[in-house]
Amino acid sequence: MYYNKIIKEKGMKSVKFALAPLSAMVLLSFCAQAGTQGNNDDTIVVKSSTIESTTVNELADYGNKLQVITREEIQRSGPSSDLNQVLQQYVPGLYVSMGQGAYGYGKYSFMGGRPDDTLILIDGVRLNNRLFGGIYLDTLPLIAIDRIEVLQGAQSLSFGTQAISGVINIVTKKPASEVLSGEFSVGADTDKGRYGEGYIEKAFDNDIGKTGLMAWVTRSKSDGYQPYRDSDYNGTIGQKKRGYDVTSVGVQVTQTIADAAQLQGFYQYTQADLDMVSPNHHRQAMNKRDHHLATVSFEHFLSADTSYSIRAHLNDWNTRYDRSRYLADGSVDIQNNDSYWGFQDYGIQAQIKSYLFGDNEFVLGTDNQWYKGKDEVMKIETDTAKANALYLQVRPDIPVLPELKPSLGVRYERFEGGQDATVWMASTKYEVNEKLNLRGQVGTAFKLPNAEQLYVKDESKQTIGDANLKAETSKNIEAGFDYLTKWENGGAWQFGATAYAREINDLITTVKVGKYDKWVNGDGEIRTKGVVLATKLNFDESWYVSGDITRNWLDTKNGATLNDIPEFFTRGRIGYDAPAKQWGAELAARYVGELKSGGDTYGHYTVFDASAWLYVDHAQQHKLTLLVENLLDRDYPAGLTSNGLEKVDNLGRPLTAELRYTYRF
Repeated sequence: MYYNKIIKEKGMKSVKFALAPLSAMVLLSFCAQAGTQGNNDDTIVVKSSTIESTTVNELADYGNKLQVITREEIQRSGPSSDLNQVLQQYVPGLYVSMGQGAYGYGKYSFMGGRPDDTLILIDGVRLNNRLFGGIYLDTLPLIAIDRIEVLQGAQSLSFGTQAISGVINIVTKKPASEVLSGEFSVGADTDKGRYGEGYIEKAFDNDIGKTGLMAWVTRSKSDGYQPYRDSDYNGTIGQKKRGYDVTSVGVQVTQTIADAAQLQGFYQYTQADLDMVSPNHHRQAMNKRDHHLATVSFEHFLSADTSYSIRAHLNDWNTRYDRSRYLADGSVDIQNNDSYWGFQDYGIQAQIKSYLFGDNEFVLGTDNQWYKGKDEVMKIETDTAKANALYLQVRPDIPVLPELKPSLGVRYERFEGGQDATVWMASTKYEVNEKLNLRGQVGTAFKLPNAEQLYVKDESKQTIGDANLKAETSKNIEAGFDYLTKWENGGAWQFGATAYAREINDLITTVKVGKYDKWVNGDGEIRTKGVVLATKLNFDESWYVSGDITRNWLDTKNGATLNDIPEFFTRGRIGYDAPAKQWGAELAARYVGELKSGGDTYGHYTVFDASAWLYVDHAQQHKLTLLVENLLDRDYPAGLTSNGLEKVDNLGRPLTAELRYTYRF
C-alpha cells in the first residue's frame, strides 16, 4: 500500500559493531531535529512512494540508470512463467539463460557480469545467499509481485557485496483497496502444465492511520519438457523430462501511522518438488524444498528534514536432495538419499537521512548480515558467518547549478575472520531540459567470498577452501543519457544509452595444491566494457514498438576465465492495445549471439514469443489470455552440459502455449 511520504520543499530545493553506528544515527536524528526546531518555512507535502523503493528511486535521482518492469509486463511474460522468464524478456543489458525451463536455476549476466555479480533484493533487502553466493528466484510467485526495479552498474555503496554489475529489486504488492477485492486465475499449457493462483486484499482506517491486509496462494505443476536431444544421451536413461510442483502462500500487512510513518510486514512460504535431469546415465533426481522468506520494514519522518528507516529479513532455505544413476551393468547407484543442503540468512539494516548545513542531504546507514548453513552434498566445515558494514553518502546542493544532482559516498564492511573491504562511489545527474537527462557514476565495488570458498573441505571432490580469502574488488565507470518526448495524441518516444567499463581484481579462483583444488585470491584479472541501447516508441495510445541492444567486450588476464556471457544480444517487441484496453496483442523476438563455455562455443539463435488477451465483459472482470513461447518451435541451446563423453546442448523450451482465465472483483 502506498503511504504518505513527507518531503521537504524549499524552492528548488558482530552486535557491538552494529550498535555503534545505530547509536550514532540516533544522535544525528536528535541533532537534526534540534537544528530545525522553530523553522516554520518548511512545507509538508504528501507524495506517493513506498518503503521498499526509497533507496532505489533516490539512487536513480542521482545518476544511476533505473529500469522498471510493470505489473502489466509481468502478466505478459509467457506460459507458466516464473521470475527468470520475466527478467529474460524485459531488462536491457540483462541476459538470462532459463536452464531447464520454468522453476529451474537460471544463469545471469548483467552488463557483462558473472552470474553472482548481480544482487537481488526483495522489498529492499538482499536475497543472494551466502552458501554459494547464488541467486535462486525460481520459487518466487509472480502473483505477489507488483513491479521489478533494476539499477544498472555497481551499487556496493548502498547494498554491499555482489552489487558489482547491478541490482534487481523485486517489489511485492501492497494492499490498497478500501473494499474487499482480489483476483483469481487458472491456466493450462501444452506441457501438461496447470496452475491456479489468487489473492485478496483490503485496507481500512483505524485510530492511528490505515491498515492494509493481503493474502495470496499459488500452485503450479507440470510434467515439463525434455531438455536434451535423444542422440545426446549417454548410457541408460530413466527420467528424461524435467517437471515441477510448486505451492506458495503468503501475507502482506501494512500500517501507516499519523501520515508520517509506515510499518510493513511480508511473509511467504514455498514448498516445491523440482526434478533435475542429466544426459549422463541419469535415472532420477529431485530437489524437495521448503522456503520461508520474511521481511519487516519501518520508515518514520521525524520532521520535514529528517527520516530514518529500519529493515530486517529472514531467508530460510531447506532442501532434501535425492539422486540416482544407472551403472554400465544396469544396476542403480544411489548418489544422494535425502541429502540436506540449506541456509539461513538474516540481517538488519538501518539508515537515517537528514538535511544539514542548508540543503545538503546526508545519508548514514549500517548493514548487518548473519549466516548459518549446511551442505551434505558438498562438505563445508564451518556453518556460520557474519558481515557488518557502515556507509555514508553526501548529496550536496549547488545553488548555482540547480539542475545538477551529485552524490559522493563511502562504505566500510568487515566480515568473518577479520578481513574487510572499503568502497566508494560518486554519481551525478544533470537535467539539460525537461526532455534530456545526462547521468554518470564512477567508483569501486566488492564481492565477499562465500561459505564454499572459505570453508569447503570435500575429500570426494578434492576441494578445499581458505578462511583468509580477501574480497574481490572492482573499479567501475558508467555514463549515459535518457531522452523522452511526448505528443498530444498520447504517443511518446524514449531513448537511452549507457556505456560502461569494469575491472575486477583479487579474483577468487581455484589452483592445484597437491591433489586438491584450493580456493585462493589469484592473479587473474577481468576487464569488461560495453554499451546498452534501449528505446520505446508509442505511436499513440494503442500501437507501440520497443527494443534494446547490448554489446559486451570481454578481456581476461593471467588465467582468468569467463563463461556463459554473450558478446551481443538484442530484443524487440511490437504491440497493440485496443481503446480502453479491452483487448490487446504483442509479438516479441530475442536474438543471442555467441557464448563461450570452457573451450566450446554456442548461441546464435533467435526466438519469437506472442501473447493476446481479451476482456469478455465491459466491466473488465473476466479476462482470457493466450501466451505462446518459442512461436516457431526453434531448437536452440540455452547452455552446454557434459554427458560424460562430450558437451551437449541444454535446450531451451520448445513451442509451448498456455490459455489462462482471470477473474477480478
